[in-house]
Amino acid sequence: MDLVTLTNVVSALDQHDLKNASNDMLIGVPEMVKVLTTIYENIEVPADYTMISNEFSVDLTLNWLLNVYDR
Repeated sequence: MDLVTLTNVVSALDQHDLKNASNDMLIGVPEMVKVLTTIYENIEVPADYTMISNEFSVDLTLNWLLNVYDR
């Protein structure tokens, strides 16, 4: 996530019509996977940077989010 910028996140939320959603709106795991996939597809990776796969990054981020926000 070190290459993810706030601009990437805002752009992904906007692409999925979530940017202006109310703060109490919940999205499911499939929607979150789509947003995270968009975020990781739009990052700019420096030429000398070794990047793991986008799919693995999405899985790790989703797992982290679910653990942080799990009741």
